[in-house]
Amino acid sequence: MPGSYTRNRLKSGDCLPVSDLVLQHSREGWPFADENRDLIRSQWSNAIRSNPRIFNGTIFPLLDHDVRDGVFFGDYAKSDFASYLYWRENGFCDPPTCDGFASVLLRSREGRYLFATAAQYTLNAGLLVPPGGMIDERDFADDGCIDAWQYGLRELREETGLSSNDVSIEPGFKVMRDGALIAFGLFCQSSMSEREINERFLHHNRSSSDIPELDAISWLSSEQAQRSSLVPRFVNLLLSACP
Repeated sequence: MPGSYTRNRLKSGDCLPVSDLVLQHSREGWPFADENRDLIRSQWSNAIRSNPRIFNGTIFPLLDHDVRDGVFFGDYAKSDFASYLYWRENGFCDPPTCDGFASVLLRSREGRYLFATAAQYTLNAGLLVPPGGMIDERDFADDGCIDAWQYGLRELREETGLSSNDVSIEPGFKVMRDGALIAFGLFCQSSMSEREINERFLHHNRSSSDIPELDAISWLSSEQAQRSSLVPRFVNLLLSACP
């Protein structure tokens, strides 16, 4: 069709640098969730019985995306965790919908990356993951857009106790796709030592009124992460070609 436009979507296994992330809440609903509401309710009832700690909060699936001129564009819709869980546990069965989330790759003064064991009640239970997670409703500005670094720094603060004053942001981003997962790699450097960060993290977890999402910290080089069976593939794709 004349004038039609084909989106340049990432393929599974792609990992590339981009100069910016343009992430926006541009869709009012998730048709997949509306079409499967009865099945979602049934599965959610079973999920609660097996894990009473899970909460059906607001989430934002990435309904579509495009990469052009070195910029990643993402269109999000508002939904709920029950719908996300049904989608995830049934083979991510709504292409081109993806799970688009931030992953903060923080290097210590010693030069290694911060990983932590995901708590047992989380979807990544027992794996070594960097700070990060799904977009929160608070991340959207009045115009429906997200400041990607403010989003990433919120995740870093909530999960480790580190603030923007503790890190230096590296320009640009890396985006990677692994199946239906799209991770936004946000790289930063801290002048703090690993011991100082460990102490900050422990104090944060002990004093937080929320149940921590991350447990003990591990410090890994990119080579050590590549060799670890506990580090998810998406993280190693983001770390590819990094020191």
